[in-house]
Amino acid sequence: MKTEILWSLFAAAAALEFVFVPWFLKAMWPEKTRKSLLLKMVCATLYVCMGVCAALISGNKSLFAQFMLAGLMFGWVGDFFLHAGKKLVFFILGLVSFLTGHLCYLCAYISASRHLFPEKKAVSPVSFAMVALLFAAGALFARRKKMHFGRRLVPVILYALTLMAMLVLAWALGLRILLAGQAGALLNSLVLAAGALLFFISDSLWAAVNFTRDRKNRALKNANIITYFAGQMLLSSTILLIKP
Repeated sequence: MKTEILWSLFAAAAALEFVFVPWFLKAMWPEKTRKSLLLKMVCATLYVCMGVCAALISGNKSLFAQFMLAGLMFGWVGDFFLHAGKKLVFFILGLVSFLTGHLCYLCAYISASRHLFPEKKAVSPVSFAMVALLFAAGALFARRKKMHFGRRLVPVILYALTLMAMLVLAWALGLRILLAGQAGALLNSLVLAAGALLFFISDSLWAAVNFTRDRKNRALKNANIITYFAGQMLLSSTILLIKP
């Protein structure tokens, strides 16, 4: 497929997110419906298409690209299960899907760091310390907001730790890319760091919506969805920019 066509598909997928995400936000309020599920899956398919087009455009066949694409696909699956029903089994399947997706992103960042900066450790003691600090801050936030997790506590803790590790390693890789000072370093590091941060913010808002009294807060729900899809779009774009 010609590069011009792939670029057109990439741009079209990105542009359509700005159409379907607001449509989805309108359809999902005040309750989830079959229509809102369909619209959400269209939005999810669009960020996966962006990732596939990015890989084809750049010819990026690295482990980084493969793990990023896998992470996007598990995000697609997670989007389905978290919206498909209210039963605990749907919640667990959705959480496991996103957890697996974050593990794929982690593997992508570690792989890229090892190939781009072989002289440095991909995971340092500082990384563990930053995850511990984030987890402590998250636990304090959950206590102050009086979050109630019930039977979901253990999977939520595992997910939170993985999410925080994803954020820390994304920022660590972005910082290394920036300090290396190669062509496009600023753009590459910003897209990666912003994508991971938006995903982190989205999941934090999701927790606030689902485990506190803010379940009927439409502004929080909208912010949760907007930051999520923006984060996935940016992460899919990193396949264009980071080629170990």
